[in-house]
Amino acid sequence: MGEDMRRDSQKLLATSKFRSVVGLAFLTLLVGCTCSQKPIGGEVVASVGDYQILVQDLKRREIIEQFYYPDRDPKELALPNLIKGFTYAQILANYGREITADKLRVEHERMRKNSQMPEKLIQLETLVGAMEPDFHKVFVLPLLAQSQLYFEFFQKDGDTHAATREKALQFLAQVQKNPKAFDVAAKEFGAKVTPFSVSRTKGLNWGDDGHLPFAEREVGHPLSDTPRFLAANPGYRDEEGERWFKDVIEVTGVGKIHDKIIDQQSTLVVIKNMGKKNKRQILKAAHFEKQNYDEWLKEETEKVSVTINPNGSAEVKSLIYSPQ
Repeated sequence: MGEDMRRDSQKLLATSKFRSVVGLAFLTLLVGCTCSQKPIGGEVVASVGDYQILVQDLKRREIIEQFYYPDRDPKELALPNLIKGFTYAQILANYGREITADKLRVEHERMRKNSQMPEKLIQLETLVGAMEPDFHKVFVLPLLAQSQLYFEFFQKDGDTHAATREKALQFLAQVQKNPKAFDVAAKEFGAKVTPFSVSRTKGLNWGDDGHLPFAEREVGHPLSDTPRFLAANPGYRDEEGERWFKDVIEVTGVGKIHDKIIDQQSTLVVIKNMGKKNKRQILKAAHFEKQNYDEWLKEETEKVSVTINPNGSAEVKSLIYSPQ
């Protein structure tokens, strides 16, 4: 695990854009809540959609927070982070993408195999001291749910970005008829135009129009700084460059428009082949911004019911953080 996993976990589990969920959780105390039941794992502390956070879940999560943030009060972090993780999981379930026990097992195994410091993961598992499904619930699920929600669902969901795709398709049809009007048409459509070079060994270099000396770029990879990401993925740039040559450059004539829209995570792009300049292959991209993730997430979060047990025992109340 190590410092790299700590940083990634911090980004995944401490994002400020989720504060509204935590606030909602503490404000929504429903009189008719059935949280007084005591299933295996203790009383229900909170309900998040179809998920329940039990006393033992919260205690285990506190151990995790203490492991990563020894200088923080674990009570301050444990419940909000579980609420956040289960909210993400419920949003996925609402769209038919439920995180199953099999998915959690596969993800846990991936963590064990890919961690640069697997002894840290073993240490954490030992400290939590839970059966594997219980560990999955409080540690693996929150991480997997946030990752899957953004990368595997939001970025790839056709319905969510249908309006953006339709606009990009209209632009594509127009500039295919008149490639020379690429920049002018992009402005009319409200699309940002960016030149970039493609190298078989250096990958993509956004902003390079072929006129200035080549400069190494930062890898635009989520949750990764360039040196560490490239160290863990030594063939990334080679594969990236080869993919662009094969799929785009070799099938698109100079001065022509590539016939497909390309998904670049937060944008959909239409590509024009500008040919070679200073021995570098130059392309030009018109960017069509997808729906804003923060705005979409806020809307989807408001659809998930979050309740804190209003009739909890003294033990439940002791687990809920209360600022002094």
